[in-house]
Formats: sequence, C-alpha cells, structure tokens
Amino acid sequence: VYAFDFKDAPKEITWAGIVHEVEMLHTLRLTEFLGDLPKTFIVGLVPFVIGSETTFKLSSEMLNALETALKAIETQLNAWGVQMQRTDHIALECIAELSYKGF
Repeated sequence: VYAFDFKDAPKEITWAGIVHEVEMLHTLRLTEFLGDLPKTFIVGLVPFVIGSETTFKLSSEMLNALETALKAIETQLNAWGVQMQRTDHIALECIAELSYKGF
C-alpha cells in the first residue's frame, strides 16, 4: 500500500504503468492546469500481475492490503477535519464480482 499527496508524489512513482494510472494522471494534470485541482491524496495498492487468464476476482494480496489502505484514507480524512464512519460493510470481492456487470 502506498499513500501520498499528489503534489508530493515520490520519484519512484513513474505513472508509466497500466492505463488506469495514465488516465488518472492526465485527468489530475488537466484539472491542475485549469486551476481546479482540490486537495488530492492518492492511496494505491500494487496489483498482482495477471497472466493470460483475466478475471474480476481480487487477489489475496489485494484483499489483505485493504484494511491498511482504508486506515491510510481515514488518517488523511481526519487530517482534513473529516470524520469517516463505516456502515453496511460489503465485502470488496462481492463488489468486484458484480461491478463489471453493471450492478
């Protein structure tokens, strides 16, 4: 799990990875160029490299890192004066299995 302010991105983050990273970077840079970038804190999990068989299931590494990612998000929200309250826990793997179907 990694977490950082967008304006203080570590040098190790190259943004040269998957298409989602590139799209996110372009969107953030354009928003910044237009002067409309809000406080932006990025929390990411290093994905498991999928071989030839693609799936919408989450790897055990992703599921195990989820709580750490949520704690990083909660810590940052608290620093901004926002209190987070978790309700109606839905397992992430359930969301992943349904999201691509449009649910």
